[in-house]
Amino acid sequence: MAHDINGILQIITGAADIMLRRPETSSEQERLCGLILKNTKRGGAVTRRLLSFARRDMLQATNIDLDVLLKEISELLDPLLGKLVKVNYIASSVDLPQIRADRSRLEAALINLATNSRDAMPTGGIITITASPDFERKMVRIDVSDTGAGVTPEALARATEPYYSTKELNEGSGLGLAMARRFVEQSGGAFDIQTEQGIGTTVSLWMPMSRDPGGKA
Repeated sequence: MAHDINGILQIITGAADIMLRRPETSSEQERLCGLILKNTKRGGAVTRRLLSFARRDMLQATNIDLDVLLKEISELLDPLLGKLVKVNYIASSVDLPQIRADRSRLEAALINLATNSRDAMPTGGIITITASPDFERKMVRIDVSDTGAGVTPEALARATEPYYSTKELNEGSGLGLAMARRFVEQSGGAFDIQTEQGIGTTVSLWMPMSRDPGGKA
């Protein structure tokens, strides 16, 4: 179904592009075509998420040096999230073992979590990313914390339901947390959310350590 919707969106986008190129197109028509293109782009993003959500057996797991990855993501997030949000990565006090995961999916999950945190802090705030090994469980825990308003118990209970969102209409697909949880659990890890209203929210991902000897890349 998502592929079919994508095909329809491409036809609409093509028609709007053609209309914009015509010399007789009025300024009002240009404005309307701009709205069409903006919203078909948004629709395309939703269908891509739907396709990703539907893929349960497409993970391409590799060994990942998590310390390097989290530093890179923290640097990427600074310009992405805007001037009102500060991103801190607190490196572990001990060497982090390698984890075994699909790198691109892990990056997407972390960026999605950071974007959710930014949206929870409309007047600005701090996002803190930390990682620590849990040798007993053979996992590495990644925390993404914010200083936002937190969420209600009712919203927390439904937070990872597909398509559930507390955002305004057209501001979120409601798939971000559901996709992150599915990815983590499909990878053999665990997912948790802790929140306190007026204090902030922490989303935790437990990712399995690599079975390779040596552990550190």
